[in-house]
Amino acid sequence: MSVIDYLLVPVSLFPIVRQLIVSNFTTFSDHAFLHIQLSLLCNKQNSTRFPDDENREKLSQDKFKWNDELKEQCRDCLLNNMEKINMCRERIDFDGQQLLDNSLDEFTSTLNDIMAPFFKKRTINFKSCRSNICDDKPWFNAQCKDLHRRYINCLNIFNRLKSQLNHSNLIRAKKDYKTLERRLKREYMRTEGNMLDIMRLTNPKLFYKKFKRKASPKHAVPLKLFHEHFKSLCSSDTDAVLDDSQFNNTDVYMLYAYSCYDFGK
Repeated sequence: MSVIDYLLVPVSLFPIVRQLIVSNFTTFSDHAFLHIQLSLLCNKQNSTRFPDDENREKLSQDKFKWNDELKEQCRDCLLNNMEKINMCRERIDFDGQQLLDNSLDEFTSTLNDIMAPFFKKRTINFKSCRSNICDDKPWFNAQCKDLHRRYINCLNIFNRLKSQLNHSNLIRAKKDYKTLERRLKREYMRTEGNMLDIMRLTNPKLFYKKFKRKASPKHAVPLKLFHEHFKSLCSSDTDAVLDDSQFNNTDVYMLYAYSCYDFGK
């Protein structure tokens, strides 16, 4: 209500600024965000829009995954197609923006045809973020919902009519909602912490299971190599040397456990 909103650009960029709008207030910030519309000369992104089952638009884009093992093959393929790449370079036309864009598109397409067979293609679909809403606030009870609804109503009223009275009501409603939400969150986190503390004392197995890795790491050293290594260490006539680079930290612990079991037996 008392801040001047503006956009700073050089004088040379004045012609491309089509619109500047101070948008309505939202729940994400205490400030109203700015909507700027620019007129730029650029090609459309290589993507496809198509309607989904819920009559909403989603964006599809192709991406390629680099494989470092195929680096030499890619290099050889580029050298074999160097004549085709040089032809695209020679056909570059700098007489106009459209001709330059067409030359760039031709070069990109040629390079893509050469390199695409070596990489894994993956299509990514960008759906609306509102389709996958997860409940990440278990402390959000009925009282908190009522205050949140009141806060949203005051926000909408203030956006329609920015008066001093509506602004005061908005500030009061937001403060009540945020204060209750922070208090409920602190109580929930304190309760969860106490439950974990009790579980640690009464049921340690279940406690450590909650923090256990979901996927066990893969070990590079097979069990047979363990056996051969310790067998050679125990023999008096053979001195076996094992490269330490084959082991990681987890394998060292497994070596220690295996040695204790083998020597104890």
